[in-house]
Amino acid sequence: MNTEKKKTRLANFIAEVCIPGGRVDRKQLYAAYQIWARDAGTRMPLRQKAFAKRLRARKIKDGGKSGGIRYWEGISLSKETIDHFCAIDAPHFP
Repeated sequence: MNTEKKKTRLANFIAEVCIPGGRVDRKQLYAAYQIWARDAGTRMPLRQKAFAKRLRARKIKDGGKSGGIRYWEGISLSKETIDHFCAIDAPHFP
């Protein structure tokens, strides 16, 4: 898959399940992306390092670490997304 398609898929993920601002647990965001990509029929989702690199290219910043949890700053998951992933017992969601 070419880079442009991967950028578009990431943009679609962000548009569908994320909201600008705030911060999000890195593991939760990547888990949400993996489930979203699978449900969207993506055969080769971005690996975690490539995902992080593309987020940084979108000016989403390292939010540091608190209580042993690493965060992304400038993006968060919508309440509906969090509720959905909790309901299906997705990994990294309480």
